[in-house]
Amino acid sequence: MKAFKAVLAHAVTIGEIVGKAKAQTLGIDSTAEIIFNAINEGDNEFGDDIINKVNDIILKGVQMTPVSSKPGDTFQENVKNTLMNFLSPEAKDTIQPHEVALLVWLPKIIHDRENPRPTQGNVVAPGEHTITIMLLEKKEVNGSFGPQEVFTFKGKDGNFYELWARPGAHKPVMGKVYTLKTTINRNRNGDIVPKAFNGVLKNRINGKVKFS
Repeated sequence: MKAFKAVLAHAVTIGEIVGKAKAQTLGIDSTAEIIFNAINEGDNEFGDDIINKVNDIILKGVQMTPVSSKPGDTFQENVKNTLMNFLSPEAKDTIQPHEVALLVWLPKIIHDRENPRPTQGNVVAPGEHTITIMLLEKKEVNGSFGPQEVFTFKGKDGNFYELWARPGAHKPVMGKVYTLKTTINRNRNGDIVPKAFNGVLKNRINGKVKFS
């Protein structure tokens, strides 16, 4: 099996994908690292059921139109471009760690598109709020202002909150509960910017917030 197909085959058998940032927080290997090592060790044989799923994912990946969570977010576009590079006639049957780190997300992207979750939470009124939140997820994206970290929190009120910041600007701890005062739902132009992301409605937290 070609290396890029083996990545997809491993990915469809994994329940939850652990990205680099979350893996570092938990002190474990990321899913991409585990799969890369498995492929290098020759773990590339799969049953017909998995191979059929991989072929289906490839077809859907080729037909996929990438979407962004905000202007400048090219994550899904990078995932699709990685797939298309391996499908080109000039493609080599080798794969690099950064390619695995992108390709491993393709099955989940397709699954989330086909199985959208009901929208949860509410739009919080813009302005100053004191909120109690817990960090659920951290990821890295290439935004319109360069590399950024995106933090997703769930509030004690049941709503979801999102913070975009420069790498290293904030260091909230996974699972830790914070109570803080912040401006919500304002972008640089003062507009209200709540939005649906992966089926969950999130409210924007001001980037100057302090975690302690």
